[in-house]
Amino acid sequence: MTRDERVTLRLTDLPLTSVVSIFNFIQDFLERCAGDLDYFEKSLSKFSVLEQYFICEYISEYFSKNRIKEWLDFQVAKESIDDNVVRLTKENAQGIINAIDQMKASYKRRAQSYKKNYGNFKKLESEYIEELIDFKLPVYFKPIGVEQIEKTPLISFPTWKTLKNDIVNILKDSFNESDINDFIYNSFQFKKRKTPVYFLYINIGIKNKGTFLDLMSKVWENYNQYNYKLKEYKDYYIKELSSWEKQIESEKIERKVRDVNGFVLPKTIKIKYTDTNRLKFYPSVDKIKDLKKSFEIPMVQKKDFVKILYNAFPHIREEYFKKRSKNSDYTINQFFIDFSRKIRIKQKNNV
Repeated sequence: MTRDERVTLRLTDLPLTSVVSIFNFIQDFLERCAGDLDYFEKSLSKFSVLEQYFICEYISEYFSKNRIKEWLDFQVAKESIDDNVVRLTKENAQGIINAIDQMKASYKRRAQSYKKNYGNFKKLESEYIEELIDFKLPVYFKPIGVEQIEKTPLISFPTWKTLKNDIVNILKDSFNESDINDFIYNSFQFKKRKTPVYFLYINIGIKNKGTFLDLMSKVWENYNQYNYKLKEYKDYYIKELSSWEKQIESEKIERKVRDVNGFVLPKTIKIKYTDTNRLKFYPSVDKIKDLKKSFEIPMVQKKDFVKILYNAFPHIREEYFKKRSKNSDYTINQFFIDFSRKIRIKQKNNV
């Protein structure tokens, strides 16, 4: 047991007004058909870290099966309630219990750490707003339409499935399948249409923090390798596309001459560019320019990688909270930079 874990948290650590606001919130939340998780997470950010812990603690109690049944029986006796409302309330209550279990553990650790350092919560800002980082690491596909260019040679391209499988293989011995999938789809942008980002509560054991950094360093290394291979692919096709663009703009297309066996002969012929043969064989200049734009790859740094870890793992958010509670001028961006120094790619020896 750590020194933080020995710290006891009591409701009396809070002023009476805070205690009242906690139970008012729980009552209001209960009356919303046992609550909505999105509403809960947004509302929770308005409370201090100790208030957040006790909200989760007492919701676990009041939303338990027995307490929900008692509350519903009382509501049915007082007024008629539709059977669908009863069913929905029970389902939502169980969903809330499952969702806040790990959240409660995280808020408790933060509150214990703060109380150990300061003895009380008077210095803590009344509203510590934990802001979600709306960011995913971009994962790019082979641009659609390149195959329209006649007889373009193939070049090896790493697919997003390859990257995903590599990450699964890195994490599978340390995390369960559900946590791995949540981490991947919450952290990587696989589609053009951006999907929502959420706070995840993927917990690790205290003894595994060194292993955790090793694992995340491997994930970062794989992502870098993916982008490096993508750059090779990009450079090759940008050259090909630029060549086609010049030829089409000059209205003369160079085509390699092949013999009856399909071998390329050491000469080329030029074909007059027309709308007819363009539509049959070649993309338009505008299409080529669009394809070239589709290869644009933004620079992603290690500090950006830390953003996805911050969203996924509560112990990283707790680490920022500890630093922030000791120094109100410490920014989240500075934390990303500092933490990124812990992500190290092991140098491979050259044979």
